[in-house]
This record gives sequence, structure tokens and C-alpha cells, in this order.
Amino acid sequence: MDFGVVPDVPLLEPEARADGRAWCLRCAGEISYRVENVEFLGNPVRSTCFCLRCGNRVHPGAMDGRAARRKRSESRWTRMGAAVVFALIILLPVLLVAAILALIWRML
Repeated sequence: MDFGVVPDVPLLEPEARADGRAWCLRCAGEISYRVENVEFLGNPVRSTCFCLRCGNRVHPGAMDGRAARRKRSESRWTRMGAAVVFALIILLPVLLVAAILALIWRML
């Protein structure tokens, strides 16, 4: 009995792993993408779509370059707004306590 080299099993085609098609700005064309979910206790917290060819983030609703740029810009502003609101939620109570303490200090 002769044991030879077993050829590698071919990987699945990238198209087989695809969840849909959308415009990729880096590839400059409509490319298949896959969705990666971040879950916490079984609930999706965040979903991100990645191009199967280059790995760039794509937006499923974008079917042309103009829509892809608009959606990328909208998502940047949304993330920026969320960061500002989070900072205000953290800083506002601290600033209020500091203002109250300063007021009490001035009264004494």
C-alpha cells in the first residue's frame, strides 16, 4: 500500500461566500461582498460588508460610484456624530459637577 501526497482540497470560490453585490470604490466596479456581524449575547451589534476582491468596506445599497461615495460620507458623519454624543454623555456630568463645586466654592 503506497501513501502518496494528497492534493490540496480546493477552497470555495469567493462567489460562493458572497452575501450580495455592491459597488466597491477601490475596485471601481460592482463586486460581491460578504457580511461580518459582531454579536453580543446572540444579538447583532454591528454589521460590516467587505468586498471579496480587495477587502474594502462596501455599502450594500450602492450600485454605482456616486451612491457609494455618498453612503461612505454619510457613514463617516454618523460615526463622527456618535463619537461626539458619546463624549458629551461622558463629559457633561463631570462638567456639571465641576460647575456646581465652583459655584459652592465661590459662595464660601
